[in-house]
Amino acid sequence: MRVLESVDNIIVKRGFEYYKQHLVYSGTTNDHIKLKGKVRDYLVEFNVSDFEKSTCTCEYAKKHSVCKHMIALYFYIFRDKAHEYEFEIGGERYKDIAKRLLQCETLDSLFRSGHTKTDIKAVYRLLGTKELVKHRWKLYQCRIERTLIDVAKNYNYKRDAVIGDFEKTFDYVVYDDGVPVLAIEYLNADYLTIDEKPVDVEKYNLAMSKLLEKKKFCESVEVPLLEVDFLELSSHCFGANEVRSALRNKDYANKHNENRRKDYLNEFIWDCTDENYEAIHLSKLCGCINCGEVYPSSAVKIYDQTESAHCPKCKEPKVICDYQGFEITPEFMIKVKALYENVDQEWIW
Repeated sequence: MRVLESVDNIIVKRGFEYYKQHLVYSGTTNDHIKLKGKVRDYLVEFNVSDFEKSTCTCEYAKKHSVCKHMIALYFYIFRDKAHEYEFEIGGERYKDIAKRLLQCETLDSLFRSGHTKTDIKAVYRLLGTKELVKHRWKLYQCRIERTLIDVAKNYNYKRDAVIGDFEKTFDYVVYDDGVPVLAIEYLNADYLTIDEKPVDVEKYNLAMSKLLEKKKFCESVEVPLLEVDFLELSSHCFGANEVRSALRNKDYANKHNENRRKDYLNEFIWDCTDENYEAIHLSKLCGCINCGEVYPSSAVKIYDQTESAHCPKCKEPKVICDYQGFEITPEFMIKVKALYENVDQEWIW
């Protein structure tokens, strides 16, 4: 049964507003026909195949078969219907935004062409990052541009842009009245991490040398370079506040980059202490981030139920190994131990 087409438009509209305002507190269904839930203070039972069998504790439902609380519950349980309805009421505006987003157009370009940030964000959310990635968007672009659109009123940005006569492109450049005021570079896993396999030194050094070249150029033209790594994006630690801070204070970008390097390494090292049975057996040397000791992989004998290695010296499950890409030396483990204990050390990348 086509539920929404059988209900008065005003009721559907108000029900959708309740859904959007998060006024549906609970909702369940066993057969996708009989829906049960609570909307505000009202108890709702909505039978989508027979409206006459529906009930709600609100006054309106005493005289009518369908109320706004039933429709709100319907949207809550059938989110795809809510998305379809939102696209429908968005009309040609939403259709145009969706079409251009799927053609990989930037959010800033849509804003400059007259679409509102509210509409752009709504369509972006309705499409979802998975759909955008299917249409040639890169995941990091989705997340960074979702942040950059928040500063679009005072600044504009370009994707894969150059600054001056520098031949290399930056992932993003932010402009103030046509003047570049901030460069943003995305650092994927290849830049900073070795994903539990032998180090590709040549590839790593090449990536870092390119980044260093961009840094030096940005320093020469006094344009801050903000580095954003994939863990920062996936954990939602990067947002409009970081961009605004970098735009207001040129020193912020350098401080942010340095802090993120330490945070990233800390997070990566912690990950490497978990479920590392296979990596340990493919290694020659291991080290413990808790006690700082270095020993051959053959010395590791104890693993817990998650297949995480325990240190043969201090018995803690805090072991990393050279197969994970670390150069296990006493000097390196001193730094790692200090990082683990939150003691400042000078890290060289």
